[in-house]
Amino acid sequence: MCSVFSPGLGLGFQYVPMLIAIAQGYNQRARAVAMAFVQCGAGLGTLALSPLIQLAIEEYGWRGAYLLLAGIMLHTVAFSQAIHAAMIDIHNNERVQDR
Repeated sequence: MCSVFSPGLGLGFQYVPMLIAIAQGYNQRARAVAMAFVQCGAGLGTLALSPLIQLAIEEYGWRGAYLLLAGIMLHTVAFSQAIHAAMIDIHNNERVQDR
């Protein structure tokens, strides 16, 4: 059950808001390039993470590999929160300049 719902929650809480933040933070011309980098990064991350997880399982066992992966995912939460705060600052500055 957890292996079904956990990836969906992670996608909903990290990846989709990241796409929204990128889409709102760039003008029309730069938005396409920024979204392409985000989409490409997701695929490259998946490609690179699979052999690293296999290596971690061989080195630390499955429990240690899960702890390592949890630490990596915790960093992505902190990173997405930093981007969210930066996007709020950008929108607040735009409102001040519009006045």
